[in-house]
Amino acid sequence: MQDSLRLLYGPATMCIRVLLIEDENEIADFIVRGLREESFDVHRSADGIDGWQQTA
Repeated sequence: MQDSLRLLYGPATMCIRVLLIEDENEIADFIVRGLREESFDVHRSADGIDGWQQTA
């Protein structure tokens, strides 16, 4: 996916930010690791209220 996005938008100047809201630590860790390996900028929250505050 990242390769096709680079073709569309250019190299290395692109940063995709992801806010993951997940209360299960093991699941969240797995997803965060995978996204970061693909060069996504990942922020994590354990609940919706905190996640909402992070968007402000």
